[in-house]
Order: sequence, then structure tokens, then C-alpha cells
Amino acid sequence: MPSPAVPETPPAPNRNEIRLPLPSPKRDAETLVAKAPDPYATDARGTTGLMQAAARGDVPALERWVGLGAEVNQMDRLSHTALSYAIIARSAPAVEWLIAHGAAVEGNCCDGACSPLLHALETREFMVIEPILRTERPLLWCRPAREALFTALRMRDKPMIWALLTYHQLPPTLEGSRQPLLGYAIAWGDDELVSLLLECGADPNTALASPVERQFSSCIANARVREDLETEPGMTVLMLAASLGDVECAQLLLDYGAKRGNTTRRYRMTALDFAARRDARPQMLQVLLGKSPRAEDQRMRIHISIARQEAVLYKDGTVAMVAPVSTGMSGFPTPTGDFVVTDKDRLRVSSIYHAEMPYFMRMSCRDFGMHAGVVPGYPASHGCIRLPYDSAVRFFRQVDVGTLVSITR
Repeated sequence: MPSPAVPETPPAPNRNEIRLPLPSPKRDAETLVAKAPDPYATDARGTTGLMQAAARGDVPALERWVGLGAEVNQMDRLSHTALSYAIIARSAPAVEWLIAHGAAVEGNCCDGACSPLLHALETREFMVIEPILRTERPLLWCRPAREALFTALRMRDKPMIWALLTYHQLPPTLEGSRQPLLGYAIAWGDDELVSLLLECGADPNTALASPVERQFSSCIANARVREDLETEPGMTVLMLAASLGDVECAQLLLDYGAKRGNTTRRYRMTALDFAARRDARPQMLQVLLGKSPRAEDQRMRIHISIARQEAVLYKDGTVAMVAPVSTGMSGFPTPTGDFVVTDKDRLRVSSIYHAEMPYFMRMSCRDFGMHAGVVPGYPASHGCIRLPYDSAVRFFRQVDVGTLVSITR
């Protein structure tokens, strides 16, 4: 489903997020340096010469005032320091200089309703915000930070997105939601947003919050996936992409370091398990197994004909092996369609029939596969594809996990 637009107008802020306008010295204010080189002298509003220099972005003047003994963290009547004046002036050099010389980035101003960080976020300028973020790590998300992130996402401002993601302790969320923005991007099917977030440092192993709120579940059309979200704590964004059958998104996450082996906390399910349970396309299973799903990269494949009771192994488009098989008998048909070899077990024993199934190659995490067994010349199995022992050994040795298998009638 298409992703809703990132909100342009946020909800009304609460008391802790109100930003008051930062005062700046009057244009005709008398320069305190000219009046007296007193580093502690202030005007009627408590503005010092250091603050006026910061408001102009005048780094040499900052150096002179500090050399005279000016206190970097002296406050005006609204608890603003020189750093706040440099921020509102959007002077990155002055911000950097003040921080390097001991300016405190913590603390409140504007009668406790704001802070240097919030003033910096209002500027929407990376060179002003990043030094503040760098000194306050780790941070928790607030509405101004979300607003800055959404603006940066709309503008594709990668340095700003990177800074906001890097210096915050947790993944970003939508206002009022516990689910990570990366999870929403996947649920919306917005691979472009997924790619942008990953490129700018979003964690490809981000876990979804549990329990899942209705706001997030409503983005998922498939009822089985919604049920998994509610009952399987510990699902990751890769598992979500696998459940939704989004091959391109799953490949993106893996390219940026998503771990295939992560499991849920209840049934220890992996992304591959979720994909198989959804009867995902073979391409999804191949991606999750580390194989290329592109047709031109399929150097090996198997075709099994139920009508001919025959298995053919192709390598680079050429027949490499042909073997007789015995498929499912009446009442226990062998499934048809495209499958993938998802695991191999040389000494498997059936958990249902307690029969030995040596050289077993499972199909798409399902309860059937290819293995050595009796091949009478007609369908005689309980759904598996039996091969003569020698042929089973040769197939087992040559066929890789991730190989495409087509079964036709």
C-alpha cells in the first residue's frame, strides 16, 4: 500500500516542547567593547559582549572576549548563553568554537521550555545541529527532532538524516507510535524510504516493538502477517519484509548487514521461516539463503516430472544428470510448482513415519524433499521424491542450498 505522506504540520506541542523566540541584540545597541572592555558587563537584557559576538558569528571577537576573561556559560535574563546566540545566528564556526572552549550544551532556557539542542533543531541546518548532537549522545527522540528528521527525509538531506539517526539512542518512530520508522517504510512498501534510511545509518536489524499497536497493523493487508506481529515477539524488519514477500526490500536489508539467523523469542523463527510459511516466491527464499535470485545467475536447477517419474539436473543450461524417481502415491501427492532447496541432511529420519531418508534435500522449508529410497518405477512415496541411492548421493553432492527446483505433472 502506498505510504502516507510524512506529516507536514505536527500536532500541537506540549509544554516541554514549546520553543520561545530567541532575542537578538538590537541593531542600534551600543557595542559593549567600545564602552568598556569589561567581560562581565551587560545591557538591560543581560546581554554580554561575548553574546553579541556570538550573535554576529564573529569568532575573532569571541577569542578576544574569552581572552579578557569572559565566562562562556554566562546567561542572559532568559538563561541563554553565547552558544544559544551562535545557534540562532546559524553560525556553525561560532558554535564549534564555543563548544570547543567549554560551552555547555545541556540545560534549559526560555523559562525552562527550550534548550540549545531544540534551538539548533529549529535551524534545520546540519552544520549547526551536528556539533550539538555530537556532544549530547545518546539522545531520546522528541517532537522537534522528529520534525527535523521528516524535513531532512523530504529534502533527502543525507548528512542531516545521518546525524539525527547516529546520535539518538533508539530508532526513530512516528509521533504516538512505538514502531520504528524503518518498519513503517517496509509496511508501506516504500523501498525508496527504506533505502534512504539504511544509507543514512538506520540499523538493518531493528526489532519491531511488541505488542504491535493497531496503527501499525492497519498498514498490513495480510491477516496472517498481522497475526504473526501480534503473537511473535522479537520480529525484525527483515522478518517483516520476508513475511510480506518484498524481495527487493529483503535484499536491501541484507546488503546493509541484516542477520539472517536472528530468531523470534517465542517459536525461534527466522526470516526464512516466515517467508516459507507465506509460500513466498523462490526468489525470496534464495535471497534469504544468500543466493542471487536473478535468472542469469541460476547456473544450476532441477526439473522433476511426475508424469515421466524423472529428475533432471541442469548446469549452465546443459543436462548434467538424469535419474528415475518415485513421487507421491494416491492420497499423498507430491506438490507441484517452483521450490528451493533450503537445507540438506545426509542422515535424516522422518519424524512422521520414522523412516530413514538419507541424503535428504528439503524443498522450501516444507515437509517434503528429495532423498534416497526405493524407486519401483511408479509413484510410491508419501509425497517426497525418492531417488536411487547412487543418484541421491550424486545429487546431494552437486546441488547447492538455494538451487531452484521445478516440479511439474
